[in-house]
Amino acid sequence: MPSILGVLLIAAGFSYLAESLAPLLQPSYGNIVSRFANIPTAIGEPAIILWLLIVGAKDHPLEAAA
Repeated sequence: MPSILGVLLIAAGFSYLAESLAPLLQPSYGNIVSRFANIPTAIGEPAIILWLLIVGAKDHPLEAAA
């Protein structure tokens, strides 16, 4: 997996955390945080899905049994 996809998924994880904790800690900033927290999620998750569909679907022949 390319490292940029890993970084995007880590950012998406932190954005989920921020989106969950912002209404609890600062209710007035909940809407603002959710707007910015959706950016890494909207980029990272579809990218990893496409990566797994394209690269994961390649047929890898089995090694000959020893």
